[in-house]
Amino acid sequence: MTQTTTKNDQFKVRLTPTRANDFLCPADKQQAFLWDSTCKGLAVRAIASGNNAYIHPGKLDGKLIRTTIGSTKAWTIDDARIEARRLQALLDTGTDPRQAKIDRIEAKQRSDAEKKRQRVTLGDVWPEYIDVKKGRWSELSLLDHQRAIQAPNQPMKRTNRLTVAGPLFELLDCPLNQLDSDRIKAWLEKESATRATSTARCFRLLRGCINWCNESKLYKGLIPEGAHQNKEVRAAVPKVGTKDDCLQREMLSTWFAAANALPNLVMGTYLQIMVLTGARREEMLELKWSDVDFKWKSMTLSNKADKADFDALHKDEATRDIPLTPYIAFLLNQLPRRNQWVFSSLTSSKGVISDPNDALTELCKAAELPHTTLHGLRRTFETQSEWVDCPLGIVAQITGHKPSGTAEKHYKRRPLDLLRKWHKKIEKWFLKQTEIKFKEKNAPAPLRLVA
Repeated sequence: MTQTTTKNDQFKVRLTPTRANDFLCPADKQQAFLWDSTCKGLAVRAIASGNNAYIHPGKLDGKLIRTTIGSTKAWTIDDARIEARRLQALLDTGTDPRQAKIDRIEAKQRSDAEKKRQRVTLGDVWPEYIDVKKGRWSELSLLDHQRAIQAPNQPMKRTNRLTVAGPLFELLDCPLNQLDSDRIKAWLEKESATRATSTARCFRLLRGCINWCNESKLYKGLIPEGAHQNKEVRAAVPKVGTKDDCLQREMLSTWFAAANALPNLVMGTYLQIMVLTGARREEMLELKWSDVDFKWKSMTLSNKADKADFDALHKDEATRDIPLTPYIAFLLNQLPRRNQWVFSSLTSSKGVISDPNDALTELCKAAELPHTTLHGLRRTFETQSEWVDCPLGIVAQITGHKPSGTAEKHYKRRPLDLLRKWHKKIEKWFLKQTEIKFKEKNAPAPLRLVA
């Protein structure tokens, strides 16, 4: 091997892979260098461990800068020479190769992060959006956001049927940068053809998520500007009017007769009590026997207020007590006590009745009455209560509506006895219209659970 000795005891040879890998560090030294005679600034450094590497030493502003190119086993000699020349070119222009490497790595990281950001979908951000915002929502509002994206064909909790895809489910795979006005408009037109009300509600939920994304540092700028504000998009949002389904006075007799004739005693009782209390669907479904006090004539319901009512109600009002009126107590005493739930079921996985909407729809159809929803039963209670000139604040407190006016919000909290006075009047009026023969003194004593 031809080699040249310098004054620094460094050898210059034409490097080959064999020479680079076989070069050894003398036993009396910590490192040794073998320089390439054909490429300025390229050398092989050998250390005692035997791991040889290509290096490039150079000067910048009079200071020695030594850059490790890589292992002699990983780099070819030709690639090492190309890299050495590149490093020398950087030094010649006054650039520190080490800083250039850091900048290059950071640039790649930014590029990779942006590519990843561009792939973010609505399905990625929706759970995060819920997690951030849920503290300000009511339980029902949170449930609306969860149902909006529910997957199809999943087992339902209270029935053996499978779930239907939520209105927003088909948008979950859509990257945010493709969620433009055309995409939203097409979604609105498709979904509103079969479920206009749900689509309109889910559009409002989507709009809130888009606004949150536009204010987020992580997702800002991803969604095309004005995606949900485009005139064509707003025109495609279904126009849903105020619902006014309600049982009229002359319908009550037929409706109650049909409810009492239902083969499912528990379902018939549930529907009647919904009319007689104006409770929300879930509030009554979640009623437990421990929530019913036959001695002191009261029921404790969980407040399932919507967002408007939730914001106005006191935060500590997780429950509310309403009177247990005579006819309601009579109805409850007829029910079997299978488990903790008042409206129990032997077929439901949770042990409580399911699909009250379906039962109500069939009841109205069989009785040849206009279609009425469960919320329509709530509306019936509030509407028909006016026949006994019941104060609006009494009705609002029984049904769990938000207080109206300063006095109602901050001062009036009527005791149960006062609510009972008016609630019994309302119940008597209903019974008179329905021609149900019931006398309080004939009501049986509460049933006891027999093991």
